[in-house]
Amino acid sequence: MVANLLFGSVDLSFFSWSSLSLKEQSLLKELTLEMRLPRTLLAFFAGGASAIAGLILQTVFKNPLAGPTTLGINSGASLGIALFYFVLSSLGYVATGGGEMLLAIVGALTFLFLIVLVALRFKSVSTVLIVGVLLGYVAFSIIEILVQGGSEMEISQYVFWGMGSFNNASWINVGLISMLSCVLFFYFLKQANTLNLYLLGDDELIMNGKVPKKIRLQLITATGVLIGLLTSIVGPLAFLGIAVPNFLKLQLRTLNHVVLLPYVALLGGGFAVFADLLSRGVVFAGVYPLNAVLSILAIPVVVFILLKKKNGTEG
Repeated sequence: MVANLLFGSVDLSFFSWSSLSLKEQSLLKELTLEMRLPRTLLAFFAGGASAIAGLILQTVFKNPLAGPTTLGINSGASLGIALFYFVLSSLGYVATGGGEMLLAIVGALTFLFLIVLVALRFKSVSTVLIVGVLLGYVAFSIIEILVQGGSEMEISQYVFWGMGSFNNASWINVGLISMLSCVLFFYFLKQANTLNLYLLGDDELIMNGKVPKKIRLQLITATGVLIGLLTSIVGPLAFLGIAVPNFLKLQLRTLNHVVLLPYVALLGGGFAVFADLLSRGVVFAGVYPLNAVLSILAIPVVVFILLKKKNGTEG
C-alpha cells in the first residue's frame, strides 16, 4: 500500500517536503489525497471483499474451486451491466452509478440462485462447476448480441469496464465498498462458528439449533450483494476469490473461519494492491489491464494448489 502511494508516473518523496515550493507541495497533496490514496484504498477493500466472497462461496458449495469467476456470478453481474449500457441507455435512461450497481447486484444474485438450485438438484461438484461455466457462456452470448447494437462509446465503456480497473476511485466509491465490506466481514466473522458447522453437514447445523436453508439463503444473499456492488465499481476481479482463500487454507492448515477470515481479507487486499501496482507500469514499462495481471498472478497459484491437493490425495 505504501509503494502504491509513492510510486507511479511521478515518484513521491515526503522526506524532501521542506525543499519543495508551495506549488509543488500543493500538487503533492492533491496527487496523494485525491488520486493515489482513494485508489489504493479501493484496491485494498475490493481485493479483500473479493477474497472473502470466494471463501464464503467455497464454504457454501463445499468446493475449493467455487468462486465469483468459476460459478458464473461475475458473468451475471456483467450481464446486468451490459443491459444497463446497451438496453436502458437506448431507452433514454441516463447512465448513473446507482443504476449500474442495482443491475449488477440483480444479475449476480440471479446467477447465484440458479447455481444454488443446480447444487440442490445435483450433488456432483463437477456438475455445478460445468453449469457455472455454461451460465457464463450464456451471459457472454447475450452480451455479444447486445454489443452488436451498441454505439462506439457504449462498447468502449463496457470493454474498459470488463478489463477491471481501480480508476473509479472516488471517495464515494471507496466509502461504499469499504462500508459494505466491513459490515459483511464482521457479519461473516460473527457467523464463523456456524460456517464451521456448515462444513460438517446439515445434521450438525440442525443439532445446534440452526436451519440449513435459512443459513444458505443468508450467506448467498450477502455474498451476491457484495459481488454485485464490487463488480459494478471495479469490474470482475479474475481468480482472486479462488487463489487467496485456498492458498491460506494450505499455509495455515486450518478450515476454521475465525482464523481464515481476517487473513483472507488482508491478503486479498494486499494481492489486489500489488496487482494494481504492476498494472500501472511501476515495475514494468507500459500500462496493462488489471484482470490480465490478476490472472497471471493467480492462475499459477490455483494450479499449484490443485497439484498439491492431488499429490496429497495420492500419497
